[in-house]
Amino acid sequence: MKRQAAAEFADRWRTDTGKYVFQTTMDKLTDMVERNAGGPSFPSLNYVTPVDTPVAPAEVDASRVKAFHVARFPTSACTSDQLKGILREYGASQTGNKEELATKFAALAANTYEKKRHELDEFFSAHRFVRVDSSPQNSTGFPILDGPQYLRNLVLAMYALRHLRGNAILESAHENTTYGIQELALALVFGKIFLTGGFVPVA
Repeated sequence: MKRQAAAEFADRWRTDTGKYVFQTTMDKLTDMVERNAGGPSFPSLNYVTPVDTPVAPAEVDASRVKAFHVARFPTSACTSDQLKGILREYGASQTGNKEELATKFAALAANTYEKKRHELDEFFSAHRFVRVDSSPQNSTGFPILDGPQYLRNLVLAMYALRHLRGNAILESAHENTTYGIQELALALVFGKIFLTGGFVPVA
């Protein structure tokens, strides 16, 4: 019964594949304590006899800096059927050749950008980021904008390029007007410009 209880406990809190002895994270450990499910203890620490400098060993994985990236989105390299499927989901016209379909997708992104500009400005005003040349392995998507990834990522790429200062600092207060919104969407969809790297937050 003890083994079963231990296995169930480990299964609830582990982050590895251990059965009885397991690894977990500080977040899970904090949650464990807050739920009164258990807590850390150190067998080598003398809890009874007072000492001047109590010592107990513990191993904590190296902390990771949070990082973000803008994932891939459809471009003119997609097939006509793929582009039609995207446009269909948004109730947009699906007529024309592949170039015309890609242009319609860019127009859809530009329109969405305008609608979401206030939401984007609000988020990036509260959070500043520095662009790094390569996206860290632990990076995730920005926690903003709902909806399908393909349009969401294109709009985020547009915002990042338009608000990059010195190609390094992403902040809403700076705006690069080299491209208009429609031109920027077209340039990204047709592969004339690219957004590379990742973003790490700064205070």
